[in-house]
Amino acid sequence: MCQVDEDGVDLLAAGDGSEKSLADRVCVKCGEQAVIHLRDEDVKCGKCLVASVNQKFRAVLTKFQLSRSKQTILVAFSGGQVSCALLEAVREATTIPNFSRLYSVLYIEEGICDGLTEEACQKKIRNIVGKCRYIFPEVPVLVSSLEMVFAEDSIPLSYIFPANSTDTAPLTGLTEFGARFKKLLASTKSPTAREELRKLLRNNLFRRIGHQQGLKTLFVGDCADRLAVQLITDTALGRGKHLPLELGYADTRDPDFTIVRPFKDVTMKEILMYNSLRLNENIGSHAEEPSSAKKMNSVYSFTETFINSLQKDFTQTVTTLCRTGDKLCATSTGQPPAKHSIEKSSGKLCSFCCGPMDTSEEDACTAENSIALSLRLSAALPNKTVKASVDLEDFASSKHSECGSANGDCAKANGEGCCTSKERKTPEKLLCYSCRWMLSEVGDQGLLPERLMQVNSQQVRRAEMRTSIQNFLLDDDV
Repeated sequence: MCQVDEDGVDLLAAGDGSEKSLADRVCVKCGEQAVIHLRDEDVKCGKCLVASVNQKFRAVLTKFQLSRSKQTILVAFSGGQVSCALLEAVREATTIPNFSRLYSVLYIEEGICDGLTEEACQKKIRNIVGKCRYIFPEVPVLVSSLEMVFAEDSIPLSYIFPANSTDTAPLTGLTEFGARFKKLLASTKSPTAREELRKLLRNNLFRRIGHQQGLKTLFVGDCADRLAVQLITDTALGRGKHLPLELGYADTRDPDFTIVRPFKDVTMKEILMYNSLRLNENIGSHAEEPSSAKKMNSVYSFTETFINSLQKDFTQTVTTLCRTGDKLCATSTGQPPAKHSIEKSSGKLCSFCCGPMDTSEEDACTAENSIALSLRLSAALPNKTVKASVDLEDFASSKHSECGSANGDCAKANGEGCCTSKERKTPEKLLCYSCRWMLSEVGDQGLLPERLMQVNSQQVRRAEMRTSIQNFLLDDDV
């Protein structure tokens, strides 16, 4: 394995400074004056850069056979640099006959997470819609709010069809849902858990709106830099088995609704130059992820700061991480797999995030189960005297509730307690490792959206039914 000494590291870090300036370099494709240096010897002129970004976008459409489909595609828009470039690439693709189709823009207002007032949120919505109008005037815009994830039936939407006006109709139910959403965020202990919960609820809202509108595809603005940060973050949070869904070209955990990342292979440096060449205005920096002021103490923010600092000195950092992530991911055929195929390959799905389960069997001798046993044992010790002994074999073989009491009867006497509280409605055996940790950080799980909890209840009933008839089922190999 090659090794670089301290002097070599200094030379690598100073590599960009020792190279020739762009004024002395020409585009590697057409020989014109170069305007951007991407990495190593990859320098391009403005025309070739724009063509390269548009080609990468159209390649993803061809990969997923979206160039032949005539169905309407949702485009998630937040007003940030990446989503503006994505919308411009969509507009450019509509000028080509083979890629011409109907698009709709979807904007999810998340000002409640940043403590914005209703007036400030409405002002932000008008600014975002105005920016969307500047890039793609003909596209219809759908506006919703993140707290609408609590709506039990259809999700209220504000429709803004092509027009000169950017005013939106106020969404109903914001006051009721907003208060509940604030309580949910306040009950979540760590910034990392709040950020992950916010992301999960946002994706859930994307899918519900897609199903409500009868659509099957959503474009999101995830570029290579963001996916590189997500790779390290997911690994740190114990979500390694979800990497194919989190980092691939498409998130196919829902067989009826696919989230596609057309800018997976486009770096932030390319996007910034693309916007400066194609959009003759200052795009601004509306956050497409949780705002920087609210995520300073999260795992994602620390990872982002670390990778960005490395990228400044070593320009191959993001590219190397993305290639490593591609190797870690399972093979992707480019087609949304059926739900039963996911269940067959991974055993079962997490009832909260719908990702593949990555937890071990309850009776398996693993580090995960050992930690769980230690937690239950620690919870049971306060109920015993100092000199009392605990038989570990009996304790491990008996069924204990979340509080550590045997047979789950801690609350049967007076009808109240942790085992019957709404705070413990989701059985851990139906959750993946990351969701177990995230929900353990939520102080009151009763504040979660009812539709999510209904899915959990269905999973519980199905698991109990399958257990009761397990002896009468045929194996898959038979």
